[in-house]
Amino acid sequence: MHFQCDQNLLAHGLSTVSRIIAGKTTLPVLSGVLLEVQENTLFLTATDLEISVRTSLPVSTVSEGSIVLPARQLVEIVRRFPAGPVFFKQQANSLTVDINCRYSNLSLNGMDAALFPSFPEIQFRDEYYFHFDDFRSAIRQVAIGMASDTTRPIFNGCLFEVEENGTATLVSTDTHRLCVRHLPFRSKTTHVARSVVIPGKVLTEISKIVDPDSDELTMGFSDNQIYLKTSRDIMICRLLEGKYPQYRQVLPHSFSNSITLKISDILPAVERAGLLVKEEQKLKGNVVRLKLKGHTLSIDSQSPEIGRIHEEIPIEQHQRELDVTYNVKYILDVLKVMETEKIIIDFSATNSAAIFRPYEGAHYMCLVLPIKQF
Repeated sequence: MHFQCDQNLLAHGLSTVSRIIAGKTTLPVLSGVLLEVQENTLFLTATDLEISVRTSLPVSTVSEGSIVLPARQLVEIVRRFPAGPVFFKQQANSLTVDINCRYSNLSLNGMDAALFPSFPEIQFRDEYYFHFDDFRSAIRQVAIGMASDTTRPIFNGCLFEVEENGTATLVSTDTHRLCVRHLPFRSKTTHVARSVVIPGKVLTEISKIVDPDSDELTMGFSDNQIYLKTSRDIMICRLLEGKYPQYRQVLPHSFSNSITLKISDILPAVERAGLLVKEEQKLKGNVVRLKLKGHTLSIDSQSPEIGRIHEEIPIEQHQRELDVTYNVKYILDVLKVMETEKIIIDFSATNSAAIFRPYEGAHYMCLVLPIKQF
């Protein structure tokens, strides 16, 4: 194997694939990146056995070949190289690769590519096409609701529902909040209703990809797997098994109050309130208290060790009185992903759950359950 590639492209490709590599693994080969040179293309592949990711970049090839190199060292070395060409040459009858960039010369010991798990080759069907920026936006908005509880893996994923009207619905919940995002798509074939649960990790990783050559994301399914790809990157993983909660049953049907606010008014106020409180449930100090009275929304928080803060935001509508508390982190999370100048907050008539949605459009909502008042 002998080739030359651009430092910037290589650093970007290695960053893309290396993020899924686990810090600790019982199989040494999984801590590496598979490099495969075919014609004038370098394929970089990584896997944790649950998710497989591959990217490609153009190179100038002298001879083809493949090898697994240690990911952590390779990523850090290439990232620190100066801009310009990087040369790779595998030593004859050896698993050692010489790497040269300007005045830097080094050698890395690799592993046999035959030990690396094969990249999945599955016949996928039911492909859907999304605008990449819209898809990234949707993932950012539902990611805040995905849990990280290993005892209930289904909540670590995102429910993906395909409706026959050309709209996909993405849903996440950690049982304390619920996010719902609608997203248009196109398909080359007649699409049918579908409901699957996609691992949250693969969605967040695909949303981090920057591919200037692609403004479209393709999603395809087999019986138990999904793939997501751009013009040069592809991820394949297994779908999560299990029954996702019936989220429509918890959506409120009536509201006691509804207010319209500017993000620029409420977000800084809640951020200041959040600075004061501590993440200690036993002290009940990680909450923010929202009060509605007349034409004013007041925001209060307190810490037994630090002090209190009181904020007031004028609102146009005259409202019924309301006094309820929420986890300040949940409120901040949703305010930070609202991609609009103004938002609407509805308060459920039954349990005072707060429903955040954009002032214009009905493509996103986040429901946050209240907690016991302090």
